[in-house]
Amino acid sequence: EMEVRIEKYKEEYKKVFYDLNVEWLQELFVVEPADEKVLLHPEKVVNEGGEIFFAVIENEVVGTCAIVHHEVNKEGETFHLYELCKLTVAKKYRGKRIAQKLMNVAIEWVKSKSISKESEDRAIILFLETNTQLRDALHMHKKFGFVETTLRELGLEAKYESADLVMRIPNIKEFKS
Repeated sequence: EMEVRIEKYKEEYKKVFYDLNVEWLQELFVVEPADEKVLLHPEKVVNEGGEIFFAVIENEVVGTCAIVHHEVNKEGETFHLYELCKLTVAKKYRGKRIAQKLMNVAIEWVKSKSISKESEDRAIILFLETNTQLRDALHMHKKFGFVETTLRELGLEAKYESADLVMRIPNIKEFKS
């Protein structure tokens, strides 16, 4: 059994973050401007209240998962939306539950934001955009408790051509891994 470590973003992971994601996007879809925005500037994701996680085996990065922070004002209330995105695992390491590990750490990270002191009065929502063709991913999202929603419900504009489904975790505070 290979030991998988989950690490947070550091500068030396910038290129592999781009490469791993572009590899799978090109396999299935195209790389869109909204993808490039995140992939070319991972440090911005972190500086703006998000985080990026990396699955590492020995010294090889084999998977990534990003959490992008968005602030949305709806009816005078500020909502903190955390978007789970850029979840991918290198081809030869797929099917080894690495995506689940990444997702678990990412969700727990958002959950910790939702129960930390400064967020008592904050609405925290974790969502993702996906494509219904990605059956395995869909199955995994449902197992983690994601349910269907819409961008309008979240107060967001559409930004991905290839996404035809939006999902969220209804109550992040009660998430159990």
